[in-house]
Amino acid sequence: MNRSKTIRLGILVGLLSFISATTFAQLGIQVGWNISGYKLVKSGVKEDRGWNFGFNAGMLYRTPGKYFSVQPTLLFTQKGATNNNNGSTYVSGISHFKNKLGYLELSLPLIFKAPLGVKNCSYDIGAGPYFSKLVSAVSKAVDLDGGTKVNKFKIGKSSTDDFKSGDIGLSLYMGMRVMHFNMSLVYDLGLTNVTPNPNQSIKNGCFSLNIGAIF
Repeated sequence: MNRSKTIRLGILVGLLSFISATTFAQLGIQVGWNISGYKLVKSGVKEDRGWNFGFNAGMLYRTPGKYFSVQPTLLFTQKGATNNNNGSTYVSGISHFKNKLGYLELSLPLIFKAPLGVKNCSYDIGAGPYFSKLVSAVSKAVDLDGGTKVNKFKIGKSSTDDFKSGDIGLSLYMGMRVMHFNMSLVYDLGLTNVTPNPNQSIKNGCFSLNIGAIF
């Protein structure tokens, strides 16, 4: 099964989980701040990339359970990295490039809840897979005078494209729920190469600090 089929299957399973859990689950909303980067290897040589800042926003379900819950979460989330204009990609007159990747992401973490002794209050820790679809990819070049120019990356399967249309990885979750409010720290570890270029490998990584409300 190729990766695009795996991503579609993962999204389908997640949507079916949403539907089956709707009667008993609690619906919530979430917003958060992202610090992201990616590991870039060109022809076997690792090239440094700096951190990028972004955001995420979307909705979640939490299935019932005293100690365990499944929490399907559907978000728009920004990932990417900063190219400090060094190494093989050096361009004269440019300070740096901010490469922003916008994904529609579905994560399916299994959450262990440590009750705090008050109803609907717990410390949470968990992990699960995520499946994401790349919906936007741009590079903002910042010149030495502070001027900017935005270019779109090409998304597709061809070796001449910049990024593949999907990503699969592991979400690591740590948080706390207090009544109807939810706070969490999440790390998305990309497990697949997101560039079709046969001479490169790029894997995403993203920390998210999130707040939300569960109804």
